[in-house]
Amino acid sequence: MELQGKLDSNTNAISEIAKEISRVSISTNKISNIIKNEQKEKGKLKLKVSSYDTYIFNIASNNFHLSRETLELGFDFRKSLVKIPLIMRIVDENLLIETMLRDKDDNLLLQIVDNEWSLNKNYAYSINFDESGMEVINNEGLIIFQLSLVENKFQIMIIMNVSGLITFVNPTGYLHNVTYKKDFGTEIFQNHLLEHKYLSNRLFKHYGEDYLGKRLEK
Repeated sequence: MELQGKLDSNTNAISEIAKEISRVSISTNKISNIIKNEQKEKGKLKLKVSSYDTYIFNIASNNFHLSRETLELGFDFRKSLVKIPLIMRIVDENLLIETMLRDKDDNLLLQIVDNEWSLNKNYAYSINFDESGMEVINNEGLIIFQLSLVENKFQIMIIMNVSGLITFVNPTGYLHNVTYKKDFGTEIFQNHLLEHKYLSNRLFKHYGEDYLGKRLEK
């Protein structure tokens, strides 16, 4: 009887330990999920750039060159021919960008300041990036911002809302293209959305458990 009592006592102790381990595991998983969700809502880009005297930009149907010296000082594309809400600066081998994007209802989608980014998950679905590019898609699956760098060549795609004026910018050019708020929901506006989606090619994964930093296979 005494031996049986000891066995029962040990069994109960082991059971309590197992329960505690289970509670710790559940708590750890919850913390891990919270961290993963935070990583999908805010973070820091780690864009890198190789050293060239000149960099080539393809934005809409415009191709133009900027010197490294110009980019080291910081270049505001709002003051350029393409007038997109983007500031770019090179510091050593790092590429720093700044932008703020809003949807057609003026809700803030994305803000980036010196590569520190914040994504509004209520309106923007996902962001993904690596050292040579980044991509943001909205809840409708449209690419709202994409930056790609290959050697010294930049390609930029964007849907921008400036004072209620929506402009779709993709590699083929500005679509016919600028749509005022009164046109939202019309067939013309929907056609612009469909055309932008048709002309856009995603570079990154936006699904799965650990998609950050992963590109789509070609």
